[in-house]
Amino acid sequence: GNYLYVYAKSKFFDEKYQTPWGNAINFKNKNVRKFFIDNALYWLKEYHFDGLRLDAIHAVHDDSEPDILEELSSQVQQTFGKDRHIHLMLENDNNEARYLEKSGYSAQWNDDFHHCIHILTTNETDGYYEDYTLSKTQKPVSYYLARTLSEGFAYQGEKSHYRNNKPRGGKSSHLSPLKFINFIQNHDQVGNRAFGERITLLSDIDLIKATACLYLLSPSIPMIYMGEEWGCTTPFYFFCDFNEELSLAVKNGRRKEFSKFPQFNDPKIIESIPDPSDEKTFAGSKLNWSELENISNKEILNFYKLLLNIRKEQIIPIINNIKKSKFDVINDMALQVLWELENDEKKLKVIANFSKDVLKIEDISKKTHLVAISNSHSKDFLINEKILPTKTVCWLTEPF
Repeated sequence: GNYLYVYAKSKFFDEKYQTPWGNAINFKNKNVRKFFIDNALYWLKEYHFDGLRLDAIHAVHDDSEPDILEELSSQVQQTFGKDRHIHLMLENDNNEARYLEKSGYSAQWNDDFHHCIHILTTNETDGYYEDYTLSKTQKPVSYYLARTLSEGFAYQGEKSHYRNNKPRGGKSSHLSPLKFINFIQNHDQVGNRAFGERITLLSDIDLIKATACLYLLSPSIPMIYMGEEWGCTTPFYFFCDFNEELSLAVKNGRRKEFSKFPQFNDPKIIESIPDPSDEKTFAGSKLNWSELENISNKEILNFYKLLLNIRKEQIIPIINNIKKSKFDVINDMALQVLWELENDEKKLKVIANFSKDVLKIEDISKKTHLVAISNSHSKDFLINEKILPTKTVCWLTEPF
């Protein structure tokens, strides 16, 4: 499907490096570099985009000085820096911090956060989720989730079991929380599932509200997936529109990929995976706006509105005053994180209980202010009995 191979293969691609999409792009060629940088500037100038997301930069191979990513951000700054603030966002499976430090990149998608939340809300632990499980790492998922909230990356140089025990990531605790984009679902994590299920179909309402409360009020940047804010149940399938030969290759490739998983051992299940090039697959991925008429969906929408209003009024004003944070693992499925603020005799705390047992909270005093709680019925238990029920997240501020 890429005709650059026909007329510019030797100049445009580097056979020395392989990526999931074929040969790497040859960014050492000055014309290739200019092609991509001019392309980025075009979208920003002619279409007035507020920013760009650079996909899968872990698949970029370029040891030039500066490399293509550094040069691109520099050109964007030189072109628009005086008049506009351009947001450059990254997806980087390598968990590198260097582009977030001095290279002009605003923030990075934090897959670590998503993976931890997904385990806690669905109990799925296969594939890359195994890197956040007690059985594979000797640390519970609550440890990794708490670390993402406090320090950014869960993996900061530790060996990844899923990646053949290769070290992954770099130190990120020194970075601002605003350098990390947290989410509980996105087009990759939903669309790359065999049947495109959203979190709504994989978990229950109390857990979904708890995760929403956790990530929408954390100091990091929250990213809401389309329809999530009202509990949309429509699947988001993997779909495409290629010619017949390429469409067949994509269809067979998808089914071959899923055949490696135990739950797809049955050939009938493999055959039932939607054909990406079938128009019905595309149509079935569209949002069902009529769901907004349901009482349960309206309840979720109102809950999201409430959280976003709390974020605007109580969280955003203090983010830049955060001077340090620390986290504690309460049990395998419960945690707390504390952020201390500069020039303020106050600290922000979150306590998250995804476990099956209630938590006894000893350090709540009369001076503690409840910012938000995911289950309103749990408020009295927390304040009066100092108990946090199961599947509940609460945010607090309190004096030092």
